Amino acid sequence: MQTPTSFAGEISEDNLTDDGVSHIDDIIKQGDIVQGRILEVDKKTMKVKLTIRPMDVLDTRRSTLKSAKMDPYYDEEAHQKDIDDEVSARRKKAQKRRSRFFAHESFREFTHLQAEQHLSNAQVGDYVLRPSSRGDEYIAVTVKMGPDLFLHLQIKSVSKGKAFDPMAQELFIGSEKFNDIDEGMNEL
Repeated sequence: MQTPTSFAGEISEDNLTDDGVSHIDDIIKQGDIVQGRILEVDKKTMKVKLTIRPMDVLDTRRSTLKSAKMDPYYDEEAHQKDIDDEVSARRKKAQKRRSRFFAHESFREFTHLQAEQHLSNAQVGDYVLRPSSRGDEYIAVTVKMGPDLFLHLQIKSVSKGKAFDPMAQELFIGSEKFNDIDEGMNEL
């Protein structure tokens, strides 16, 4: 396995799944892109020991990674403080963001997490329009793509005014131009 940093990645069979595996090829094949967690780094040999066990990858507190060797210079308290500071800054930014509204049946004053929660029991293809953190000329779209799988897109309004205008002459989702939001969502 090759990591983006040119370290060679090694995954032992006991770090593949939470249940037992009969053969490594049943889980992962050469060329597959997987999400994992680093267990150990050997700087001399440029090798990284990894786990792709869902229980390890999803465990943000690393409580299941008993075999992981922590870097002796790693400061867990400073890391947690950085996370807390980032969360606090995001909350302050969200509070400062003014409420926006335009008349569309799918518009909700949601964050991306609230939009995902709202769509959790919806059908694939359903979507929610919501304010964007990019600025007033944008609006965000959250689309349900599958169970627990959501796509977040930005719609840009190109008009003379700065605020998002759903009646603007040009609406863009990525580089695609549309006349109105419904047309853009139907094209997805």
